[in-house]
Amino acid sequence: MTTEQITYTRREAEELVERWSDTVLRVAYAWTGNIQDAQDVCQTALLKLLTQPERFPDPNRERFWMLRVTVNCCKDLKKSAWARRRVSLDAAAGAAVTMPEPGESPVLEAVLALPEKYRRVIYLRYYEEYGVDEIAALLGRKPAQVSTWLYRGRAKLKTMLGGTYGQEYVSD
Repeated sequence: MTTEQITYTRREAEELVERWSDTVLRVAYAWTGNIQDAQDVCQTALLKLLTQPERFPDPNRERFWMLRVTVNCCKDLKKSAWARRRVSLDAAAGAAVTMPEPGESPVLEAVLALPEKYRRVIYLRYYEEYGVDEIAALLGRKPAQVSTWLYRGRAKLKTMLGGTYGQEYVSD
C-alpha cells in the first residue's frame, strides 16, 4: 500500500473542519478540563486529519480514527514537560512577588546579588515566608532541590556579608 499525500481542496478541508471541530473540541475539553488546552488539541487533531495519507470510505471508521487521534493528542499534552511544569494564572498571581527597593538593607542587596536560583528561593523563604514544599511547587522543583539551594544561598550570603552580619543583635 502506498502512502502518498492526499491533498484536499479548500472546500473539502473546510467541510472536514466544520464536521469535526465541535466534536473534537468537546472530547478534548472533557479530557483536559481547560478550554485553551482543548483548543490546542483540537487544532492538532484536525491538522493530523488534513495531513494523514488516506481518506476514509466509511464515516464510522473516520469517526473512530478522529476520536482516537483526539484522545492520543490529549494524552500527549498531559504527559508533556510543558504541561507538567506549568501553573495556572490564578496560582501564578498568588506567587507573584514584588521585591522591596534595593538600598533598604545590606542583606537585601546581598540577596539581590545572588545567582537567580538562590535569589528566588531565599526571597520566597525569608521575605514572603513560604515553606520549602510551597516554594518547590511554585518553582516546579523537588523540595530536596529547594533545600539545597537554600543551604547554598545562605552560605553565599554568609560569605558576602562577612559572616558577622547580625551578630550585634545576639547576646551571650
